Amino acid sequence: MERIKCPVCGRMLHRENKSWFCPARHCYDVAKSGYVNLLPANAKKTKDPGDNPDMIASRARMMDCGYYKKLGEAVLAKLNDLPHAAVADIGCGEGYLTRIIKERYPESQCIGIDISKYAADAAARRCKDNLYIVASSAAIPLADKSVDVFINTFAPIELNELRRVLSPCGSLIKIVPAPDHLWQLKELLYEHPYKNPEVSFDPEGFLLVSREIVAQTFHAAGDEIEALLRMTPYYYKTSPDALAKILSLPEIETILSFNLSVYKPYEHP
Repeated sequence: MERIKCPVCGRMLHRENKSWFCPARHCYDVAKSGYVNLLPANAKKTKDPGDNPDMIASRARMMDCGYYKKLGEAVLAKLNDLPHAAVADIGCGEGYLTRIIKERYPESQCIGIDISKYAADAAARRCKDNLYIVASSAAIPLADKSVDVFINTFAPIELNELRRVLSPCGSLIKIVPAPDHLWQLKELLYEHPYKNPEVSFDPEGFLLVSREIVAQTFHAAGDEIEALLRMTPYYYKTSPDALAKILSLPEIETILSFNLSVYKPYEHP
């Protein structure tokens, strides 16, 4: 099924060799790693929007250390009970979730979308069987009613676009940090740490089907500690002295805690 739309004219794209074309012959070349950039220059608010290469490399390192292990298992379990012929991860980062979904459900078409070209590049290098796209969640380059499951982790989403692209029997898996996510790390970084707010995501036009906390204890040692810090906003908002204190530790232990919710679209009466 054709699912990818031209960001200029909105007509469907098809692949010819190393490029994607629409009937109007707007052309989008496939990068060497395999991703395609569908983010128009006039849609960028900065030169390189999204996560920078350092943050993406740090995320990849942490995923290899099992950072998303429990969360990934929970997502796979949810998909087992949902139609999932086409799955799209909005804000896919370096592609961990789309990669394990393709491994577990090879018949599914998995699409990772991120506004960071560095994220899409890293994801495409790690999984050649999925399609990775540089695009904004405010203008998702996918056909109407073409996606069965949207996954969104710690990233902004545009509800109107979500409703447009999601199939009538589709689902949204929304993941946000639980109140005590990275709590022990915060205690090391800040004199007066505060917990994350309770879930406030209440999308209009969607019905909450289920909600659960997915948690695990995570250990980082040596240069893993720096990678853990660099993948979070804390690294860029913390004083050099506080960072140096953490980086001098031989190891740290902190809880990873995620709030995973599943929503279904519904029509207002």
